[in-house]
Amino acid sequence: MRFIAPRADLANMAAWAARAIQGVRSMPILGGVRIEAGYQLRVSAFNFDNLHEGRVGAQITDSGEVLVPGLPFAQILDKLRAPSVEIFTDGRELVAKSGASEVRFHLMALEQYPDLPKAPIGHAGVDSETLAGAVESLAPLTARNSLNTPWTECVYINGVKGRGLRLYGGTRQAVGRAFLAADVQEPFECMLPARKLVETVKPFDGTVHLGVADNRLGLAANDQIAALRLFDNGYPTTAVGQIFLGEMLDTFKVPTADFRESVRLMAPAGDWVVLDFQPDLITLTSSNSDAVNDRATVTDAVEVDGTGTGQRRLDLKYLLPAVSALDGETFEIGLGSRNLMSIIGSSVEYVMATIPKEARAVDA
Repeated sequence: MRFIAPRADLANMAAWAARAIQGVRSMPILGGVRIEAGYQLRVSAFNFDNLHEGRVGAQITDSGEVLVPGLPFAQILDKLRAPSVEIFTDGRELVAKSGASEVRFHLMALEQYPDLPKAPIGHAGVDSETLAGAVESLAPLTARNSLNTPWTECVYINGVKGRGLRLYGGTRQAVGRAFLAADVQEPFECMLPARKLVETVKPFDGTVHLGVADNRLGLAANDQIAALRLFDNGYPTTAVGQIFLGEMLDTFKVPTADFRESVRLMAPAGDWVVLDFQPDLITLTSSNSDAVNDRATVTDAVEVDGTGTGQRRLDLKYLLPAVSALDGETFEIGLGSRNLMSIIGSSVEYVMATIPKEARAVDA
């Protein structure tokens, strides 16, 4: 095998492929990145759960296929300085020559590497930046817990023909949803870890084509393909959906930038924040779960245009990422029954539960 490729392009694609194999591996062979030089150059990695595969423009002299240690290959390519790199095999080694530098990688046993799954596509198409932004806005609300309910660390995606994509994510204390314009050819639904989906989608560019089959979500955009294993346990769509159907008793139009800065001001001083609502003003006060609070108490206020009065006590670890994800000059806060509070932005909506004053720790 021998080819010449742009060093930065190959390094970036190798790094992206290697993200599929980060973390605990049950077999050392799964730490490899597969390089295939044929009519095109393909770089891929697979750990039985997730597949990342990318194509790189290259001048291929001799075709071939090898398996090399994934992370060292990506990291060393990134540190080479010349604009191009020549890759070729020499016995049981893969040689990378770039400028005056030469690096040799020991080849891994390709025959022991698992067969790569096909990434299902064809169910929907959506703008990659829009999808990444929506998943990023929901991911901070997800969390593992001790109740064996994996849905709390997942994003649920529902593709509805003619209506686009609906995304849900969160826990019993805070849940968010986003509606995305998308070309949905076939309805589908799936659930998968939020942070893995963020990590996969962010490098994509242009339109992402989605599909679900064989317990995997497939994503493809330009020169990148991914196939992610889905969680088998069902998402509580009915229970979560009913949260958003609750009636809002009072509503407030809130300036986004001012409220965001006030919430950020609370973070160093407490775990929670108490919001006191008046028709023209929201007063925020930091609150702490410790019996002895050795941190400062911070109070701030934001002018609003609203109706009614009320008080909510919210967990900052959910409120802060929610308001950070909002765009637009203003958004809406709604105070509902059962001490719920909704945050409604232009493309995403959150519902948060009030924390009882006597609570010291809340499980997701």
